[in-house]
Amino acid sequence: MNALVAIARTQFRRTMRSRVFLACVLVAIACAAIVVEPIVNIRTQTPGSVAAAAAWEVISLFSTLGFGLVAILGVSAIHSETRDKTWQALLCKPISPWKIVVGKFLGVMAVMSALTAFVWGCVHVLVAVSLHRYFPRLDLALAFELLGLTIPAALAICLSLRIHPIASAIIVLLLRYDALDALFDAVTSSQHSTAVLLVPATLIGAARAIAPPYDLFILGDTLSSAATILWGRQLWITGYATALVALVLASASYLLRHRELAKAV
Repeated sequence: MNALVAIARTQFRRTMRSRVFLACVLVAIACAAIVVEPIVNIRTQTPGSVAAAAAWEVISLFSTLGFGLVAILGVSAIHSETRDKTWQALLCKPISPWKIVVGKFLGVMAVMSALTAFVWGCVHVLVAVSLHRYFPRLDLALAFELLGLTIPAALAICLSLRIHPIASAIIVLLLRYDALDALFDAVTSSQHSTAVLLVPATLIGAARAIAPPYDLFILGDTLSSAATILWGRQLWITGYATALVALVLASASYLLRHRELAKAV
């Protein structure tokens, strides 16, 4: 357990000090200012409606940019070890592969949790100043968005153990932004023969079928009415995400173990 915590802490510190992370945060802040500024400057709305609209825009922006950021952080968690040539020093220690993988995952999610806490504070202050009320549904929305980010984080770590970092990040992003649907439509609507399209269409269709439905974790459409959010649905989504992350991390542990065994041979 001490080794697991140490790896997670090291990954957290390394990420917070990286230039890539700083650049992503600055871009996110700039995007938030661009998105929220027109809403705040609308004089025809009441302060309450302006605050609510700005808060939901910030949450929506965090959902979009956070997914891209967690994909980059998950890939860099492995790539940074290779780049800094610290893999051998880490693997020479009596640490199981699963502890390395889970420690990296926890470090990445610790960074995303800190960012989520910052966004949580911003939206609550924004709403509280205007409406003088506390909205627990904002907590639910951000909690589920953070839960949804665990899947791309685990997937990015797993893929980067076998695939180039840039390719790994692109694959993770493709699973989120409906690119698989567009790619499947482009392949099936092309003018090539059925024999040529069979294999790519099958592979893309299979990937589209098993890709995690990330829209489950975006509760912006259902939060308008608290009665539409059932505990059974929340527990089902939580269980689904937990099982999927555990499966992906187990696969990453397997890949890491056999990767190092192959190098040893």
